[in-house]
Amino acid sequence: MSAGVRKFLNKQARMTVMGIILIFYVAALIIEAAPPSAFTDAASRLINSRLNYLGLFENYGVYAPDPARYNQSLRAVIEFQDGSKKNWDFPDPSRMSCDDLTRQIKEKWVELEYYLCWDARNIHLLVPDAARYLAWLNRDRGNPPVKVTIYREKRPIVAPGLEEKDECARGIENQVLVTYLVRAEDLE
Repeated sequence: MSAGVRKFLNKQARMTVMGIILIFYVAALIIEAAPPSAFTDAASRLINSRLNYLGLFENYGVYAPDPARYNQSLRAVIEFQDGSKKNWDFPDPSRMSCDDLTRQIKEKWVELEYYLCWDARNIHLLVPDAARYLAWLNRDRGNPPVKVTIYREKRPIVAPGLEEKDECARGIENQVLVTYLVRAEDLE
């Protein structure tokens, strides 16, 4: 075989391999952008494991993991020694009217609220720490906080034009995430 023929075959082999990788990559993009189903889950595992091995995996999940059926917000009630109570709402971007720097600082609370409290399995990770922080934030030597209760409020998301009146009639659900009894060392 001459050097020219070998060079041509090497170029053809490289083009074929690159074509196969490109087909896998485009298929992964299409499958990741599709709504969740048994097929898309199986195909994602098959294709994405190979792309991950090549270092080309990207998560383009438009609907991943599943679209939410409700909006949530967190709220805390802080009870003081004299029996008084104070409501504290976790920062919400829709209610913020401040400069960009302050909004970005408060965005960390939104991440806590969204990512860690969305799934019930993650609640125990940071919610007790948030309760301790709220007790510390509202400390007062004359009237210290004695209990912090954090609630999750869930409101159903109803698309415009849908006849899901039973979802709307149900309204807001309140769920107690944690009731924390404040210790003296939490206020230091």
